Amino acid sequence: MKMNIAKLSKEMKEAIGRSGYLLEQETATILKKKGFYVVPNYAFRDIETDTSKEIDVWGMMAKLLDNREGFEGIFPVLLIEVKNIFPLVCFTQDEVTARYTMGDFQFSGLPKYVWVKSTEGEELLDFLKIEKFHHYYKTSRIASQFCVISENKRRRGNPNEPPFVASHRLSEDRNLYEEIALPLIKGIMAEKEKHEKEWEFDHKREPINLQFYYPIAVVNGLFECYVGRKTPVYKKVHQINFIRRYESKQISGEFRIDICDRLGFEQLVNVINTEVEKIAKKIRNHKKLLQKSALIDAKEKYREQKNIKNKKRK
Repeated sequence: MKMNIAKLSKEMKEAIGRSGYLLEQETATILKKKGFYVVPNYAFRDIETDTSKEIDVWGMMAKLLDNREGFEGIFPVLLIEVKNIFPLVCFTQDEVTARYTMGDFQFSGLPKYVWVKSTEGEELLDFLKIEKFHHYYKTSRIASQFCVISENKRRRGNPNEPPFVASHRLSEDRNLYEEIALPLIKGIMAEKEKHEKEWEFDHKREPINLQFYYPIAVVNGLFECYVGRKTPVYKKVHQINFIRRYESKQISGEFRIDICDRLGFEQLVNVINTEVEKIAKKIRNHKKLLQKSALIDAKEKYREQKNIKNKKRK
């Protein structure tokens, strides 16, 4: 049926508002104003299915390390899923916030280890003392479960039915975990794989090149249900720490995700900028050590790749 539309009606505009497109545009605009390069509807390769998937908003910022002869630096990468959901309720408990038990801060590039001596080194995140200032480890309240509250359609034919239902489904064929957490987890793994394959080590112009990943979900309204007491405590909030454990043949681990509303997202980006500057400062103060470490890591990576090629030839 052909539609001859001279202007958008109130109902049409309301349909656009319900769809979530406007929230996506607001999220992208906030990111641009904070100095990020932004790509809406960012496509990536799903490493499990080898098919193309999308993230609603992708953003990257370059924080160069004052190397006039090259382009070495650190690059925060934000992967954002936007869902026009109200309200989303996250169930939090008090957890141990250590990296090794409650999800690591994801990164790729070199150096991965900082070699104080040729035979003595420590992981980059340990060297940066990331747990002292990263927001993942500033709170003990972490959620691993959430739900959305919706109108109970059964009530229309049966007034004895409750007016609302709580579920992790948006509809019969739409699972919240698959629409929020899973694309972010797969997006991170795809970005890490892509960065490791495409970036070529250059000890003169770009020995240090690190990408730090921030998976984020933006919703229209957010509530916390704290279940660490005898009775649940409900509170409207702007940001919640969330952890999702995922296991498959290609992907395994515990992934931290920030869930926030519009205001919480704007505040979170400010926090991320502060964290990235602290990382950059630490690296600048020990740049020669990290450059040397990146060279050691690069040589080891080259040897591993050479061994793999030789085995394939045999």
